[in-house]
Amino acid sequence: EKHQQARRVDRALLTNSPKPYAMFCAISGHVPKEPVASSKSGHVFEKRLVEKHIESTGKCPVTGEPLTAAELLPLKTSVAVSPRPPSATSVPSILSLLHAEWDSLMLESFALKKTLDTTRQELAHSLYQHDASCRVIARLVSERDEARAALQSNGGLRPMEGGEAEPAAKRAKAQAALMPAAAVPASQPLPAEVIELFSSTFKSLSKGRKKRTPLPSCAVLTAVGAYATSASSAIAGLPKAASVTTAAVAPLELVPSSADGWSAAMLLGCADGTLALSDVASGTLIRKFTHVAKDGGHSAAISALSLGSDKALSADANGVVKLWAPSQPHDTKKALLPVHSWSEHSAAVSSVALHPTGAYGLSCSLDRTFRLFDLNTAAVITVAHADVPLTRAAMHPDGLIVATGTQSGAVRLWDLKSVAQAATFDGTSGAGQVSALTFSENGYHLAGATEDGTVKVWDLRKLSLLTTISGARGGAASVSFDSSAQYLAIGGPGAGLRAVSAKTWEVLCAAPDVQGLVSVGWAADALALVGATSDNQLVALSP
Repeated sequence: EKHQQARRVDRALLTNSPKPYAMFCAISGHVPKEPVASSKSGHVFEKRLVEKHIESTGKCPVTGEPLTAAELLPLKTSVAVSPRPPSATSVPSILSLLHAEWDSLMLESFALKKTLDTTRQELAHSLYQHDASCRVIARLVSERDEARAALQSNGGLRPMEGGEAEPAAKRAKAQAALMPAAAVPASQPLPAEVIELFSSTFKSLSKGRKKRTPLPSCAVLTAVGAYATSASSAIAGLPKAASVTTAAVAPLELVPSSADGWSAAMLLGCADGTLALSDVASGTLIRKFTHVAKDGGHSAAISALSLGSDKALSADANGVVKLWAPSQPHDTKKALLPVHSWSEHSAAVSSVALHPTGAYGLSCSLDRTFRLFDLNTAAVITVAHADVPLTRAAMHPDGLIVATGTQSGAVRLWDLKSVAQAATFDGTSGAGQVSALTFSENGYHLAGATEDGTVKVWDLRKLSLLTTISGARGGAASVSFDSSAQYLAIGGPGAGLRAVSAKTWEVLCAAPDVQGLVSVGWAADALALVGATSDNQLVALSP
């Protein structure tokens, strides 16, 4: 009985004795080897883990409150560990635990993949925003540098009252703040003597033009309809690296006679700044130009040309305009030499034109201005300001109207006497910028082409759209009326060469296989349709 009572006491002691237990780290979830507790929150951590966290963040990893290593209390625990539960002592139980652990791992992996995909999308969006921001910043920096350069060329720095120099950019910014949002600088008026000269020229030319009829030698409609490609010649005398960028048909005085029944010559401008006057039929060189920059030639690609009987205007992508003339007046054989040069434009010059008086020239630029200058004194007579870049310009045969094209496809008419806009022809949405403009010789019509190949013709007597010629594949780079105003030539890089009637606006003849056209025009009396290509070829459509 005593032995049974002793065994009961031993069992009671074993039953009531404290069971060993283990503490788990709040960071790793494992039993810590060196347990410590936060004196603020009471959470238990592995010493090395929590010290690293405190060193990097200075906060408690659970509560986020400020915590230092000095506030960690070391703990002493029993090394005894409770045995595994009975559910983990058999093979089936262990397999069940492993299955549950696998499911948990798969769920965690799915959550991580989902988080990774979301993070990738956010990163891609951030990178796109960063790239767009870089492009905007680069554009703004470029515009800022251009504005600074323009301001410096127009006066640079201005002394302040305190003796310091005020940057032109700051001055322009202050002036812009006082101007309306869409304010455009006022255009300079023409001198009274220039207006009087232009008016008398207008009266003389318009009076004679109304009485003019097509000459008997001019090609008739049926003859033009039978034109086919009759000549295609390589341009001789150009450097190997030269590539034609623009061209202008020469007046009759500069064209050599030909046994083919027609003759034509074109002034060619090239990408290396070279200029040459060549015969269309043979491609031979007629007149030479100085093409070395140090000798007065252009140092950039030729962007615009205009040719008269005794002088020529050329312009390049750097905004430089040059006047060319023979060393002796009315000399039609010797090389043309640079007489004057203008570099007032701050962007590429898109068009140049000679005034009917022969004493003035016009230049139009992407810097939103066109300028009229005296060819004898090289003085700039007036500067007209627009609110958008001007992509093309053309001078009316009477000399009192200037047409300018814009990047939106709109065409504006300017009264040259008042240097103010007189009318606007709206462009078609999505048609692109105006790529060519030309007036008819009788002064009644204005034709304009846009980058999509559409050609529009306006009636200047009614200030209304007369017709629209369907777009040509590859765009239209040049349009030109013949001297009798009966035919309109259209050409472009991928559209070929074609002629339409100025009455019915139907296509009369075409050469769609001609590629790379940069300029088109007419021989005298419309006896041939001529053009120049970017691969240094001169082409002609004739009987």
